[in-house]
Amino acid sequence: MKNKLLILLSLLTVCASAQTQNCTSDEELINYPGKFRPGRGGSISNVSATSLAKQKMNVANFVKRLQQNLNLQGFNIIYSGVYGHGYTELEKKRKADEYSVSMPLMQLYCENGQIKEPHETGYWINIDINKMPVKRAISFFVKSRTDEEDPDTDRLYDIDQKPFQKNGVWILKENYIGGFGKDMTRYKWIISYNTELPFRYVSQKEVIDRLIVYFQKKIRYTKVESEIEYFNKMLRQATEYLASHNTEELNQPAIVRGSITSIFYDYETTRKIFYSETDDYKGWVVDNNPQYFKSTLPPHTPQLIVVEFEVNEKNEAVLNNMYKVMAALGTDALKSMLGNPDPFKNIKPSNISTVTPINNQPTKPIVDKPTVTTNNNKPAVSTSQKENKPTETIASIESFDPSQPVYDLDKNKYTVLKIGNQYWLKENLSTTKYNDSTEISTGLNDNEWKQTKNGAYAIYENRTQYNNVYGKLYNGYAVATGKLCPKGWRIPSDKDWKELEQNVGIPVNELERTGERGNIADKLKTITGWKASTYVNNNSTGFSIMPAGSRMDNGEYSTLTQYGNFWTSTVYDDRYGLLYLWNHHTYFNTNAVARIYTLANNGYSCRCIKENISTNKK
Repeated sequence: MKNKLLILLSLLTVCASAQTQNCTSDEELINYPGKFRPGRGGSISNVSATSLAKQKMNVANFVKRLQQNLNLQGFNIIYSGVYGHGYTELEKKRKADEYSVSMPLMQLYCENGQIKEPHETGYWINIDINKMPVKRAISFFVKSRTDEEDPDTDRLYDIDQKPFQKNGVWILKENYIGGFGKDMTRYKWIISYNTELPFRYVSQKEVIDRLIVYFQKKIRYTKVESEIEYFNKMLRQATEYLASHNTEELNQPAIVRGSITSIFYDYETTRKIFYSETDDYKGWVVDNNPQYFKSTLPPHTPQLIVVEFEVNEKNEAVLNNMYKVMAALGTDALKSMLGNPDPFKNIKPSNISTVTPINNQPTKPIVDKPTVTTNNNKPAVSTSQKENKPTETIASIESFDPSQPVYDLDKNKYTVLKIGNQYWLKENLSTTKYNDSTEISTGLNDNEWKQTKNGAYAIYENRTQYNNVYGKLYNGYAVATGKLCPKGWRIPSDKDWKELEQNVGIPVNELERTGERGNIADKLKTITGWKASTYVNNNSTGFSIMPAGSRMDNGEYSTLTQYGNFWTSTVYDDRYGLLYLWNHHTYFNTNAVARIYTLANNGYSCRCIKENISTNKK
């Protein structure tokens, strides 16, 4: 099944077009009138002409309502509609068409006396019609033949926090890491029939029953002996757990850590697979309610409306804007649309309900300026990259199908791999261009490599055969640009790596350590290509770390077949004209994954992780 999912683009903000008006400071833009304007057209897939016309009408009316009711200040909004359902195989199962109003929120700022608008942003507003709000999923699907595809029903989901009610609606809050390790929050205001949640909490027994079937399928269809042995062990532990716990316990909601399919990984040691609501790393297992939608209504009819905001809670102006948007839409007006094939017929522009803040509404807006402070000795390492001119007119919406390859600007092909709730590219990065088409410097001699404060890459010992196998070695300054990965992807943060390692089995209390941690590297490293040792790799995750070595900060090439080193985007220190970034690496003669910080003049491999994951691969 080819899933076309909407992924919100980069959190990197770069200088874009200037307004015609002059300004003297950011503060005076707090009350500056914003503009609405149409953006690039969104995707259209698997929708009838009749339904599409109705969807477009509803999208236009949502935008019109905001234009009439919202006092937009300090921001511009670019709006687009996205229509239809991306899953052809599920046409007969569908009870309602999914579509959206997608709106990047562009915060205005003052630079050199001119009002400017960023051309990319991490702040978004989405009005999703008939889309389930729970999207972070784990699949239990196992292929029994090469052409078989993942069915929609073979999934469970998890949420970090329970939704809570405020202003007469449910609000689901999700924290996530955006570009360059930036803490972001996603608020989902759920407008549903009778204020009921469109998803349900899954019991412990349901989770284990699903896992038993999953383990049995893996044993039946997996050809790798080490994997068969592993899943036999998991199956035995799951069966024993069911037999040793009473019905009352098993009927409790399932609260897990990390990936649902890996909850038995450390069971022999911890004797624990489910956790309490007070656990810092918990996630409630949930499932969409298949009975929520009514099949008797025309498919374009709004039956569920989710207004989603992607914000940085430290940016008070952005957070204030969320409440203003909800007041402009009106929760009562949104509720009246549910089940109505002509939802805007009796909605008046003045029908605005008051929406109060979730906690204490911020009162002092701030401006998240897209600028970089630098000097002759100190590199720019912020989440922004200042340029002389924009590379695009506006960030676009991307359709993401994890089963399809990803290509960089050199047409290098990468495979998407999901581990836990993360999507990674399986191969080491090999691009010669940043994602704005700028060439990355290369061909530096040892002294130039040692002295540079600019992004650069090298091929191990300048040998083409190594490039073909291992990809390129990038210095930390290339990482700091934020433009190294294909658009829609980014270099993972230190926190991203720790989430991966926790999902694979490193204990929580070891994650923050500097140096070697855990006993999981065999699951991440390729089976062959490493220098001989007593450690045997199985690559059971498919992550396929290869021993690509490094180019050291003095220009010397070192440790091929011994180390697999990977940059993160997280800065450890950038004082005194020196930039240090965290990196994670594996070694041929240990099963640990090490976490250290090193000077940006080193050259390491890079992997990419998907931006702003809110996917719902059904």
